[in-house]
Amino acid sequence: MKKIILILVVALFAIAGWVGATYLIGGKVEQRYQEGIARLEQWGPFQLTSQSYQRGFLSSRGRTLLAFTVPVPADEGGEVETRLLRLTLEHRLHHGPLPVSAGGFNLAPQLARIETRLVDASFSGGDESELLAEWPGLGEISLLTGIDFDGGGRGRLSIPAFEKTVEKEQLTLRWGGMRSDTKFSKNLATLSGDLELSGLQVTAKDGRMQWDGGHADFDLHESFPMVYLGRYRADSGPLELAFEQPGKGHKKLRIEGFGVDSLASQEGDTVEYLQSLKVAKIVVDDAGYGPGEVEVAVRGLDGEVLSQYQQDVLKVYGQESLDPEVIGLQMIQVYLRLLTGLAEGSPEIEFSKLQFTTPEGDFSGSLRLKLHGEAGQVPADVPALLQKLEGQAQLTADESLVRKVMSGVIAHEMKTVRRNLDMPPVSDDEMTAQAGQAVEQQLEVLIGQQFIERNASKLRSKAQFDRGELKVNGRQLM
Repeated sequence: MKKIILILVVALFAIAGWVGATYLIGGKVEQRYQEGIARLEQWGPFQLTSQSYQRGFLSSRGRTLLAFTVPVPADEGGEVETRLLRLTLEHRLHHGPLPVSAGGFNLAPQLARIETRLVDASFSGGDESELLAEWPGLGEISLLTGIDFDGGGRGRLSIPAFEKTVEKEQLTLRWGGMRSDTKFSKNLATLSGDLELSGLQVTAKDGRMQWDGGHADFDLHESFPMVYLGRYRADSGPLELAFEQPGKGHKKLRIEGFGVDSLASQEGDTVEYLQSLKVAKIVVDDAGYGPGEVEVAVRGLDGEVLSQYQQDVLKVYGQESLDPEVIGLQMIQVYLRLLTGLAEGSPEIEFSKLQFTTPEGDFSGSLRLKLHGEAGQVPADVPALLQKLEGQAQLTADESLVRKVMSGVIAHEMKTVRRNLDMPPVSDDEMTAQAGQAVEQQLEVLIGQQFIERNASKLRSKAQFDRGELKVNGRQLM
């Protein structure tokens, strides 16, 4: 009997402890909730405000309003118009230390688990357009976020598949859905996770698009304010476009095996980016291109300059006006500040690998440019920049490919000249023959002057630039 009483007493104390902890944590959850909204109240064009918060015992409910301005088509000759898009989000906050939610029960102690859904979406001003009525699938989007006691956590976003037909535009959309899983630390200092995009099909009266989806994963950390470094990878499934082009009939484009692999790291006060892009095959009508690969490295970028650039962009797009002329002028100033800051360092860009296969032949090459900047360097002072620039480049291509490209460029120029001078048109065969003769003459001159080297069916050229001097295959041009 004493044992039973002892067990009951222990159980009561455990329940009382859980009840007390849940109540106290409910207050902490509300505090973190309000702090998060205050921190994200203004982020570029996005404004986040709290509409309501109802604290409960096991869980609480909150509503936030996410608003941002979007441009809308204006009448011909009219000024740019904008409308405010308002998204109302409802949050169900399940209190720790052992929160229970629709996502399940987790034995690991947590501060809270938050279920978020979109409950209203509309444009304000003029005629109200209830987007949820037109796109009911938006209401099925869900976000489940677990918040740990140390401020970190994990978020799972799910966007279900949907199908939508716009009768007026004779347009049908079929979306396979999206899923993302992201882990984050306190104040979003680190981010890691993956993203899965299912297929998308768009069918219109004059064509269609079919994309088989893609996948991405990332592992990032904030090294400078708003500058995240680390690795991300992305792979895309096949993408196919088929459409009717006026005067040219049925056209088709298909891209297969596209992928990106990027690594960003910190070297002292500077940032370095390494990126590789690959594509297995590109089919244009019946012509197949690929494989192709590009490897590029950007080094010596001032981290503080990049951070300030990110903040400047948010300020520009955080304005009420979205007039493209105003935005354009302001962004020019932002880019100038960015370039000025980077030019005062020693930025470098290198294409270590550049290769592609075409039906007319292959080409490969490399390029490296490095600027030895200094304080007060002005990007607009091109002569001064050239004196501090060094670079090397080399290109190798099948002669058949070079002739094809040059012939196309020369034929286009000849057509333009004849049209501007009101000269009578010539047949495509005659134009091709004239362009071929011009290509033959130009190639022989360049090879004779040793600006291009011919080796069997390959054409090669090397260039070197150093402090204002340019040499091609060892011959100085400037």
